[in-house]
Amino acid sequence: MGTVKSLLERSRDFEEAHCTCRELMEDQLHKIESYTTKWMLVGFSILLLGQAGSFIFFYNKFDLLEKKVDYRYFLTKDSLEDIHKVKIEEGRVIWKESKPESSR
Repeated sequence: MGTVKSLLERSRDFEEAHCTCRELMEDQLHKIESYTTKWMLVGFSILLLGQAGSFIFFYNKFDLLEKKVDYRYFLTKDSLEDIHKVKIEEGRVIWKESKPESSR
């Protein structure tokens, strides 16, 4: 970079240049573009993998919870059937034995 110049000298050097700003900054812009493109691709890949991993994790947790709830439901249903000597099908109670007649 050399010696520090005053703003007036820098401005004069820039005005005397025989090329456009784009031409002067082309190398720096290319570096920025390649750096940004590479790291955005890496960032989006990590984000996608994180989303897929969380989906798989929560799906498995939900599946385990669903199995646990089903197991408890069927245990409760079987217990009720044994205690009251009835059969429960699709939410309806079907008596296995005839009801005891009420005494007159």
